[in-house]
Amino acid sequence: MSIELSGINIYPIKSVRGISQRTAEVREKGLRGDRMLMVTDDSGRFLTQREIPALSQIEASVDESSLKLMAEGAGSVIFPVPNNAPMGRVEVWRDECEAQDLGPGAAEWISEFLGAPCRLVRMPESGTRSLDPNYGIGKVSFADGFPVLLASESSLEELNSRLTEGIPMNRFRPNFVVRGSRPFEEDSWNRIRIGKCEFRVVKPCARCVVTTIDQASGTKTGKEPLRTLAMFRKASEVIPATYAAFGLNPNDVLFGQNLIPEAEGSSVAVGDPVEVLA
Repeated sequence: MSIELSGINIYPIKSVRGISQRTAEVREKGLRGDRMLMVTDDSGRFLTQREIPALSQIEASVDESSLKLMAEGAGSVIFPVPNNAPMGRVEVWRDECEAQDLGPGAAEWISEFLGAPCRLVRMPESGTRSLDPNYGIGKVSFADGFPVLLASESSLEELNSRLTEGIPMNRFRPNFVVRGSRPFEEDSWNRIRIGKCEFRVVKPCARCVVTTIDQASGTKTGKEPLRTLAMFRKASEVIPATYAAFGLNPNDVLFGQNLIPEAEGSSVAVGDPVEVLA
């Protein structure tokens, strides 16, 4: 059976609800429109569903001139995106980079909805946040560490077969979903081509408590799927010889693979063939 791209998702603001797309433009930092905005606290430190699960209830769409925010119970609002928004330093994990503050209107709406003081910032097109140099020279958006995250339908099916109650793919918040591969076959991939775009498969993704949050309701559901993943997907068991070189802990649980585009400017589409090059 051939492998194909079965899903494309972007997350306009880091940690908010994803948007399913039929096509996407591949850029150096990731897919066009993916995680170029981010919610921070007043000090400029990033906020995610790890601390505030209700972020999953916010929907966002953004273009060059406007930002639309929506949430159940809070309606929808549109804010202008200022051309010359002030720049400031923000923190994403161990990285610091410059970002534009999108102003008090968006900040007040998000703060009121989340019940905590927040700011909303945008990475300008010229903004630079470097990849971990262990994986090459390049840039990344406000994603956790890499431009693109891939997950497999068959791997989710294998996980769900071990769970009392199955979970949807959106718990893992991938950019690409593939169909037709064997369960966890993606562990062995080094380079792939999707349509005409080539990607390096550089690091398995260690999963966190965000996978335990129901993305539809924004509520924590318990210890699954992390508890079950720990039974058969620990880094020390899946990749015993290399987990330390990846900067992983032995008890990290793995699901999905991080990708780096080989080039930018091409597009991918649902239904594109996925070819394993190495």
